[in-house]
Amino acid sequence: TTSSEELDGFIEELESYGQLCRHFNTPYIRVFGGAIGKTEREQAINIVVSNLEKLLPIAEKYDVTLLLETHDDWTKSEYVAEVYEKISSDHFKVLWDIHHPFRTLQEEPEHTMSTIGEFIRYTHWKDSYLTDQTDRGFQLCLLGEGNVPLEQIFRLLKNNQYDGYFTLEWEKKWWPNIEEPEVAFKHYATFMKALEEKVSI
Repeated sequence: TTSSEELDGFIEELESYGQLCRHFNTPYIRVFGGAIGKTEREQAINIVVSNLEKLLPIAEKYDVTLLLETHDDWTKSEYVAEVYEKISSDHFKVLWDIHHPFRTLQEEPEHTMSTIGEFIRYTHWKDSYLTDQTDRGFQLCLLGEGNVPLEQIFRLLKNNQYDGYFTLEWEKKWWPNIEEPEVAFKHYATFMKALEEKVSI
């Protein structure tokens, strides 16, 4: 849950971000649902909706779109869809982190796409493989070296007329054993170019 003091802080922060977005002509601001703890899911959804109803007038003021990421306790696509269906604003959409639903919930990409595909305006990309060598049960790796179905996800997005960004999220801060950004970003550009050429054939 969010206290009134926390929400006031988020409102103030969003106002500042809105000003920056206007200055830099940036269309999106990412938001998180966070952890719900012992709160019942229905109540958590209502809290998120209530908070968004207070935040969205600021987004509308600066003509930016708030993107709820499939993250934390909001990784399951149905939960994201429930929030979306309760919001009546064109300034609220979804950021699909393609890794989280598949890896942490074993949610098939076709299911994710059929549930929230029409709301997706941005994507985060990463790859991983299962292992018992980490406390999370998986290890992040360079794209194509894991078993996240990247080509399938790319095709689903393209078939759904997605025309947004495919953004690499390289979490070196939290995964210090992965490759340096200088290696990862170069690899990412090469991988995605080859993937786009393969899918467009």
